[in-house]
Amino acid sequence: MAGTAQPAGAVIGGNSAGYLRGQVQIFVNDSYQCAGTLIASNWVLTARHCFDNTGGNVNNSLVAAGERTLAKGHLMAIAGIYKEPFQDAMLLNLWQDVPNWSRIVVGYSLAYPPINSTPSISGWGATTRGSTTPASFLRICGMRVTDYNIHHYLVGAGNSAMRMVSYGSGVPGQGDSGAGIYWLDKIYGVHIANNETDLAYGLTTHYLADWIEAVSGVGPS
Repeated sequence: MAGTAQPAGAVIGGNSAGYLRGQVQIFVNDSYQCAGTLIASNWVLTARHCFDNTGGNVNNSLVAAGERTLAKGHLMAIAGIYKEPFQDAMLLNLWQDVPNWSRIVVGYSLAYPPINSTPSISGWGATTRGSTTPASFLRICGMRVTDYNIHHYLVGAGNSAMRMVSYGSGVPGQGDSGAGIYWLDKIYGVHIANNETDLAYGLTTHYLADWIEAVSGVGPS
């Protein structure tokens, strides 16, 4: 698996991540494209544009789970793709359970993240602006929530978005699309927009919760 094409979204700057907090790697045509979150043994939550912009489908895409190193871990085939019609969200149903999934899986929150809370975003994409080379190891950056229940046209219809600013080291960039917005042992959203700047927008799991549970049977934690 080459993993050298320009990804759809990565952490620029930031630090090496010490742990997996639900993060998985999504590949299309053997190239890393996006991060996602394993929310159950065989369900991944990510951004819809990761496949819309790359032609990803069940035949040309794989999920790599269980490792922080790029293109390592268990390579999982995708049985089904479910796209939220009005939001930039997508669920991937894997053919099999990820081995040792209980060590990786992270739940999602029904609540909004508090203002001034400091979630993290992690990905494997390019670590410098203009680069086409993904990071060889999972990178993490800190964010601070400044608003939620707002609208952003790239996130989706209605007031489904949350706004964050860089807090500490690094900013989201090419490769972080689809990554979970992680805080206090669960995710509160999916990173969607404004890569390579100090300002980022996510899609809240509060807004997605009914859809996630209806499609996957996985409720919020």
